[in-house]
Amino acid sequence: MARILPTTTSPTAAATRGPLRRDGLAITLTLTCYLLAAVVVTWHLWAGPASHTIAGNPNDADICAWFLRYDATAVAHGRLPALVTAAMNAPQGISVLWNTALLLPGVLLTPVTLLFGPQTALTVLTTIGFAGSAASLFLVLRRWEVSTSAAALAGAVYGFSPALLHASFGHYQIQLAVLPPLIIDAGLRLCLRSQAPVRDGVVLGLLVTAQLFTGEELLAITGIAALLLIAVLAANRPRAAAGR
Repeated sequence: MARILPTTTSPTAAATRGPLRRDGLAITLTLTCYLLAAVVVTWHLWAGPASHTIAGNPNDADICAWFLRYDATAVAHGRLPALVTAAMNAPQGISVLWNTALLLPGVLLTPVTLLFGPQTALTVLTTIGFAGSAASLFLVLRRWEVSTSAAALAGAVYGFSPALLHASFGHYQIQLAVLPPLIIDAGLRLCLRSQAPVRDGVVLGLLVTAQLFTGEELLAITGIAALLLIAVLAANRPRAAAGR
């Protein structure tokens, strides 16, 4: 990650395309394996996606299904979900952002929720959480020129870690860990080798906003991890850090 200084040799044509473009077949196979592994992990849910739910924590699963229906209903009426609603805990109402509302995933999964029901949408969300989280870290590491095998292993360890397996029991806002690797990647690129800091700053802001409307807790954890990582890099290369 600390390849800050420009190289003095002329890059080959393959190198200039970047690791993500060079290894299309390996990347496709890896992502396919992640998806198959996610389906295997969630196969009990896929046996009846509209009716099967998590047995270990059904109450949290129920409230997340309610929020997915809430999000889909708002979109179906041509508006975004309100951040305060009296549809729950009437007449006082609730703050949606103070709860695990999954606003952004709920909006994106509106077609699934309307066509097949919120429980099917939760099953899709859980599967995406495993496969998407693994794929996210894998692609980020390949972008930083980590070898394909090492990046694939790291993605699998991250996407199917005990933390995410445990979070899949009703804590969907944590189990959907797709954005944290992208946020840290954008932050590191902004710190280390950004050629367009305004553009990269906007990208980082959009990713942070997307995570805010997915789960605030995971956003806070990601921020702490990013600060620690940048601090370690700066301590490891103090001269380069001073210039940056």
